[in-house]
Amino acid sequence: MDQWYNEETYYVTSSDTDAAYEYKASAIFVLLQKVMSQHARNLILNRDEIINKYNCCWMALRTWVKMIRPVIWAETVTAKTVIRKPVGKRLHWDCYMYVGQELVGMATSIWVMVNLATRKSRVIESLPEFPTEDPEGAMTGTLSRIVFPENMTLHDQRKLYYSDTDVNGHLNNTRYVDLACDAAELHLRPNGVFLQELEISYVDECFAGETISLYRGKEDGYLYIHGVGPDGSDRFDCKIKMSSDEGL
Repeated sequence: MDQWYNEETYYVTSSDTDAAYEYKASAIFVLLQKVMSQHARNLILNRDEIINKYNCCWMALRTWVKMIRPVIWAETVTAKTVIRKPVGKRLHWDCYMYVGQELVGMATSIWVMVNLATRKSRVIESLPEFPTEDPEGAMTGTLSRIVFPENMTLHDQRKLYYSDTDVNGHLNNTRYVDLACDAAELHLRPNGVFLQELEISYVDECFAGETISLYRGKEDGYLYIHGVGPDGSDRFDCKIKMSSDEGL
């Protein structure tokens, strides 16, 4: 059915890009959040509706993005989403990104509905708003927790502030991506090297006033970033693959 699909178009501005004029990873996550949020509104599954119906809000659990080539300032990106059949508590939202007719990237994201009172996720596979089978064009497979190499070392510590938070009162999911890219030191990448793949798991919430310790390691061509809260608890996991190992 057509409601399981959505398409939105976005113009890439200078604020979305870095010094190489390339779409920043966090800006790609902003695009994904916008197109998925609009799809949710189309399905009457936006924040206000699920609060009224289920006293829940949406939270991202894991997201994977793969870019075939970098998206450049002043290009127009068309993002096409497909919503899968939920499995238990988890909903996969898939996205294909185009510039014109050229496929430039793809993503999948796992979302859960979290009760506002208990902060626990609920089973959603039987809810009437969702598909009962995977629509045509949906991706296959899922995302699992990232396994870190043994050579992880403390790289940085970052204090979180009010400006990092979102409507749910915790660190916005796009800000986790900024923290990971900062720890990966993407500003040091050579000309022509771009971020090809990024996978992130949101393990636990982060809040303004906390200081997050960022651990970094490298193995088999991937950069690994692990965020740890002041209480020693896991907060997020990330792995990044560049288009070349040169200089990183």
